[in-house]
Amino acid sequence: MGLVISHGAFRGGYGKFNRFRTGLIKSIGGSYPPHNNPKLSSDRWYWREDGESDDLFNRTKFIGLYEFMCHSDCDGYIVPSKVRVLKIELESILPLIKSYAQINNDNELVEMTKTLIKGCESAIKSNEPLEFY
Repeated sequence: MGLVISHGAFRGGYGKFNRFRTGLIKSIGGSYPPHNNPKLSSDRWYWREDGESDDLFNRTKFIGLYEFMCHSDCDGYIVPSKVRVLKIELESILPLIKSYAQINNDNELVEMTKTLIKGCESAIKSNEPLEFY
């Protein structure tokens, strides 16, 4: 079994999807469970490694990324308006993702991000949500 996101945005196992979200958040300086900091909840992800608030990356400034990171990994959808925002946000952090991937020898992260961006473009063009199934 695995996860598929419509419009070719993602296809793979749940472990791969977890690694993808981990890489996205770590590339902007955040933390995804399991955390290095034992004080952070194992049930949450954080915009910063230390779990403190962040003025640069947060749920009000990055509403598309927040939606993607909090979304169920097995069902549901992201509405077209948030897909548009997600695409713009992913494009804006792509240099950070590339830098993180290079340091961590994770070319798959960059490819998965580009695939998600293309999936967002396809959904936007059709004015359809990204569906998770």
